[in-house]
Amino acid sequence: MKNRQNIFLFFNLLWSQKKLGIIYLTLLITSCTPDDICGTITGFGADEDCLFIRIDGERHCVDASIYYESEIGDAICLEYS
Repeated sequence: MKNRQNIFLFFNLLWSQKKLGIIYLTLLITSCTPDDICGTITGFGADEDCLFIRIDGERHCVDASIYYESEIGDAICLEYS
């Protein structure tokens, strides 16, 4: 009986570490790179050049899907390549 419990605990520990690894990998993939612009949306606007959002007060042109799906106060990262 004790041996079964030890085996169960061992596999439970392995599964926990696997989940932790998946979480770390997800954070690594989805985190901002130095080229990304990340912050909080503080405003919106449009002019003859583009639709833009303000991220922490700084103006950035975006496509229509980002413009219309975002709200003031949302955290956002814009990827630049």
